[in-house]
Amino acid sequence: MRFPFSLLAAALSLAAFSGCSTVVSTPTQKVPVSSRPAGATIRVDGERKGTTPKTVELSRRRDHDVTLTLASYRPYTVHLKREGAPWN
Repeated sequence: MRFPFSLLAAALSLAAFSGCSTVVSTPTQKVPVSSRPAGATIRVDGERKGTTPKTVELSRRRDHDVTLTLASYRPYTVHLKREGAPWN
């Protein structure tokens, strides 16, 4: 088994649910998901969303688990925690 996908945790952690929270925001956020090598299966909360590279749309109203799987690699999961301003 090879090590998990390179730089995935950092990319997802920084991309998902980050940025300035505003009083008015959309209920979803687009999150780019990539892996090296490309072609990993993307699952969000257990539901298949396609293969990398791809941008997935996630609800801002709850946490998510994003899992990547690819033959000869260990599955890799990142937990994306919902965070925002106190008024959200």
